[in-house]
Formats: sequence, C-alpha cells, structure tokens
Amino acid sequence: MTSAVESRDTPAAAPGFGGAVARLSGASGLLVLMSIVTGPVLARALGPEGRGELSAILAIFAFAPLVLDFGLGDFVARERAVGTRPAAVTTAMLLAMGFSVIGIALAIPVAELVGQGRPVVEQFVRIGLLASPLLVLGWMLIALARGAQRWPIIYRWRIINALGGGILIIGLALFGLLTVESAVIATMGASLAGLAGALPVLSGIGRLRFNRAFVRPALKFGARSWIIMLSAASNFRLDQVVMAAVVPSEELGHYAVAVSVTGIAFVFVGSVNTALLPRVAQEGANVVPYIARMSVLALSVFLGAMALSAPVLVPLIFGEDFREAVVLLEILALGMLFFGLSAVLSGALQGHGRPQAVARPQVLGLAITLVGLAVVLGPLGALGAALVSVVAYAVVLIGVLRASVREFEVPLRSLVVPRWEDVRRLATTSLRRRGRT
Repeated sequence: MTSAVESRDTPAAAPGFGGAVARLSGASGLLVLMSIVTGPVLARALGPEGRGELSAILAIFAFAPLVLDFGLGDFVARERAVGTRPAAVTTAMLLAMGFSVIGIALAIPVAELVGQGRPVVEQFVRIGLLASPLLVLGWMLIALARGAQRWPIIYRWRIINALGGGILIIGLALFGLLTVESAVIATMGASLAGLAGALPVLSGIGRLRFNRAFVRPALKFGARSWIIMLSAASNFRLDQVVMAAVVPSEELGHYAVAVSVTGIAFVFVGSVNTALLPRVAQEGANVVPYIARMSVLALSVFLGAMALSAPVLVPLIFGEDFREAVVLLEILALGMLFFGLSAVLSGALQGHGRPQAVARPQVLGLAITLVGLAVVLGPLGALGAALVSVVAYAVVLIGVLRASVREFEVPLRSLVVPRWEDVRRLATTSLRRRGRT
C-alpha cells in the first residue's frame, strides 16, 4: 500500500507539462543565444560605464510593471486557469491598469533619483515610467496567456523579443550606431512588438466588465502575491537600481555583466514557473517534488560549469576590461541556485492558492537586501552587493522550503535531493516524445 507521502512524491509530470517547459525554455533559449552574441557586442561598444548606464535603465523598465500591477497578474493567471469567473479576470485587469497611473506620477522624481546627473539615464527612466500603463497592459496579456496555457503566444513573444532585439543591436553595431540610447530603443521596441502578438488572448475573456464583488478577493490575493513578487524582484534587481544611484557606472557595468551571465539560468527557472502555476491550480501539487528536484539538478550542473569556466571565458568574450566581473559571477552563481529553486517553489505555492505561505521569507529577504546594501555598498561596492544577494537568496529559500514541506506535506529531501530515477524518467519521456515526432 502506498503512503500519502509516497504518492505525492513519485508521480510523473502531468501530460504536456514537460513539453511546455521544454518549448518555453527553447523559445527563451533564443534570448540566451542572442545575449551570448549581443552581450560582448554591447560590452565592447559601450564599455563598463555605458554598460552600467544601460543596466540602470533596463532595470527600471523591468521593475515598473512588477511594482505597479499590485500582484494582480498572478490573480489573473490563476482565475483564467480555473476558468469559472471571467468577471474576476477582467475586474483584476482594470484594477491593474488603474494602479499603473502611479508610474506616471512618479516619473520625474524617480528619474532624477536614479539618473544622478546622467542625462541619458534620467531621460529614458522618465520615458519608461510615463509608459507604465503600456508596460502593465503587456504584463496582463502574458498573465492571461499563462492562465489559459496558450503557450504559443508566449513562445512568439519570447522569440520576437530575442531575435528582434538581438538583430537590431547587431545591426546598430555593424553600422557604428550602437549607443546606450539606441540599445534601449532596440531592446524595448522588440519587447513591445512581441507583446502586440499577444493581443489575441483578449478574445478568450469576453467583454471587459468591472464587478465590485471581485475587488476584495482580487486585492487580497494580489497583495499577498505582490509582496512575494516585489520582494523576489527586489532581491533580483533592486541591487542594480540602488547601485545606479550610488556606485560609478563602470563598477555597475562589471556587476551587470555578472548578473546577465548568471541570469541565463533564469530562462529555465522562468519557464518552469510559468508552466507550473496554472498546472498546480488545475490539477494539484503532486508534480511539485519531481519538478523541484530536477530544477536543483539542472541549475547545479549549469551554474557550476559557468562558475568554473568564468576566469577564462569572461575576459575572452567580454574583453579584459571586464575581468573584475569574474569573482562577481562566481559569487552570484551560488546565489542563482538558491534564487532559482525558491522561484520554482514559490510559483507552485501560488498555484496552490497559498501565496501568503512565502510572503514572510520574501519580505525577510527584501529586508536583508535593503539593510545589507545600505551597510556594505559604500565600503565594498559591487562585491558587497553580490554577497548580500547570496545571503538574501539563501534566507528566502530556507523559508520557502519550510512552507513547501508544510503545504505539500512532503519531506524536505524530496524537494532538494535529485534521484537517479528522476534522470531515467526524464530520459524515457524525452525518448518517447522523440518517437512520437
């Protein structure tokens, strides 16, 4: 007779989940491939200072929709996955668009704070915040696609984002036109073009309706999810935003290269998280331990190889000017392992309807990031930021693991220790899929 723990711990992934993750990772793999090409191009064309300015601008563009949607994107995805309350979906979308106006109000003061007298940074941060409603709308479209599990829409968005931005940057470099300004325009233009391809997802929700009965549940769920998402995003990106106003652009450039290289692992993490939330919402959490263990295995192999090869590859690919990024990369590789597993489990807990279960560790991680940066950024600069990130990621992971053990009723070992049978199962599934194609 199989115990409850064993039954939760051993099922194969639900049909279609592995394929969705593989295709999402494959589409995002184009982004990785293009970043491998464009990363050195940007580094050599802009130098550490220009690369730092570009990082400061793009961090704001990425951060704004996460802050301004008030966590309602996850509510939209979960409600769309369940499919029983269309009015709840549209109400949450309209609320999110209302919150996006805050970005417009903050455009000038935030631009001045981050810009610190650098005209290019100040100008584009202001533009990004003035475009907040457009950025939040794009975030809602992707949330709808996630909830409906319309993966081809997300594939196309990522492919257009990767190929479009990469091709534009390479073209600008070939014609000697690659600057911080043109790189921002190319990157954001490709992203917006990809989001335009997601507009058909609106056809699945019917007429936009605002129902006050859904305001409270949407805000309640959104607030908890927002705390998690904001804390996670802050732990992942806040360091660059703060550094943009504190450290020299050259030092931020070194840090940005280290973050961009280790961030390649987030392609896999983001794909798992994207596919896992609606799957858990629909079918329960049986698949979570297997996915968590495989995530640990994949991240450990990839990040370990990256850290070992960094002393040779970073100067070779990015140039000798970026040699100082090597030690930062090696530190952040460990942090990305912690961050990746906590992100996967957080997505599972949100799909399980328990976003509050990880709110406390995420907030604690954010507090460590804020206090740590305030203490060490001055004396240690980028090295201090990297160390603070690792500590914050580790604390968050410990809290998320405790919540996962409690909510999914599984032993800790089943979430973090890969098994040979997992590898065999993955290989068997892959061979069967190839046989069908």
